[in-house]
Amino acid sequence: MEIYSLLDLISKNATKLKTEPKLRISDYSISEIKIHMDYMYSDVTSLLQMMEKVNNNRCQEPFMEKMDVKTRMEDKGKSASEMQSPKTYYNYGPNAILNGLDQLCSQLDQMGLLSYKGKSQLFSELFKDNTTKIKSDEIEPPIISMETGEAAKEKDVVSPRISASTNIKLEIQEAKKTEEECFDKYRQSWVYNWSIFCGPFTETTSLSSMQFTYSTPGQSPYAALVDSTLQIYSIKVAKIERNSGLSWPLHVYGVVAARDTVDRNRNILFSCQRNNCQILNPKDPFLRLTGPSRAIVIREPAHVEIELKVKGAKKSEDSVLMSHVWYYNRHGLRTLYTPLEGDYCTMVLSAEPLGASVQATIVGIHVHVAEGRPSPFEHGGRVVCCSLPRRKGKLPDSQHIAADPLFRQVVLQDGEMPICPKGYVNLSRHVVSVKLRGKLEVVIEARLKCGAVADQVVVSMDAQGCNITQDVCHLGDSKLEITVAWSHLVESKVLIPTL
Repeated sequence: MEIYSLLDLISKNATKLKTEPKLRISDYSISEIKIHMDYMYSDVTSLLQMMEKVNNNRCQEPFMEKMDVKTRMEDKGKSASEMQSPKTYYNYGPNAILNGLDQLCSQLDQMGLLSYKGKSQLFSELFKDNTTKIKSDEIEPPIISMETGEAAKEKDVVSPRISASTNIKLEIQEAKKTEEECFDKYRQSWVYNWSIFCGPFTETTSLSSMQFTYSTPGQSPYAALVDSTLQIYSIKVAKIERNSGLSWPLHVYGVVAARDTVDRNRNILFSCQRNNCQILNPKDPFLRLTGPSRAIVIREPAHVEIELKVKGAKKSEDSVLMSHVWYYNRHGLRTLYTPLEGDYCTMVLSAEPLGASVQATIVGIHVHVAEGRPSPFEHGGRVVCCSLPRRKGKLPDSQHIAADPLFRQVVLQDGEMPICPKGYVNLSRHVVSVKLRGKLEVVIEARLKCGAVADQVVVSMDAQGCNITQDVCHLGDSKLEITVAWSHLVESKVLIPTL
């Protein structure tokens, strides 16, 4: 049990860590550090359980098959007699666990980024000082008692390794889990695999949609590319499930975010605090999207994470609306209408992939109101855009199209059209994906007091890989100046030296 003792020592020191405010690690939570420790406890538990079976001669041969690839790799350069000697989990297990602990300690040190309350000591030094006895005990497998086995099972919080014999049982158990539990498992898995490299689970992308706007035309900057992106059009609550305890109207708050492999951080699509929630009703069930803040690259699978709650009379009475992760693979089903069924509601995500695309940022729409005339947006309006030409995709039926006025349109602003003192319209969304060999179409509407369309103007711009373009149009007696910044996509954040 020396390995467990070492784990306890590391865990206790990790919980005593004091964050440095000036360093990035201050964003990490103790719960995220605990997830890493839980996985290490699980590895040790799996090792002890397997060692117990090996001692009882019950699983040597089955495990030999699992270890076959690794055995062949490690047998290179060994004699024939050594290669013929039987291999068991125990021959590899302790070293694998110790290597895992060593890597974990090294990663904690490399973050540089943690300090103790009081006398400091590097995790790697802590590891080296306590592994001598463990390695000396590796000659003979320890005898594991029933008490030790039970203690190990109690520590088996999260198990990243699943044997073939338990797949069916675990699938049944997984089906019984609530969507909150499934989402939490997804979060734990992400923290374990990526938080050390990409920051906390909730960290948002720091990449700009104008990363290569000022590049030299005709040249392809390092780490810039033209690739497939995911255009998000709308997200709405389509149905409230029976026995969910929910009813219209819904006072919704929370986060909806996309996550791609460019930096594996959250790209916010919707975000509302509890004290500033959005009210949804059957006539207006759409979330007011504010993102993405940059194009969603789908050269590899991307995720859309939904964490939404419904505000109650007090916080303790708040209800879960949806906790869901949608996996998107560009080689999978290409539908523009994706129902997401949860325990409490069904939401609909309208999105489509755009191949060979770049990102356009609508920097601003400047309104020049004629002297003595009212603003064209005195009674509100709408600004939408799209990428042309449109591809042929799997379209929803006419009923869904009729119920979705935002179908295949990226809504930049709808309803009130506030104008800042400098004359620019405040837009809720700014970034859209456009096919490089296509056009960006922008439609601007002004409305009457009754809500009907008073006037409309359509502007088309040729897509570019970089640079800034401007176009001038007229809406009634007012002149509108539209400014768009173009940029290639970013291949990977690690290739951008300044970030």
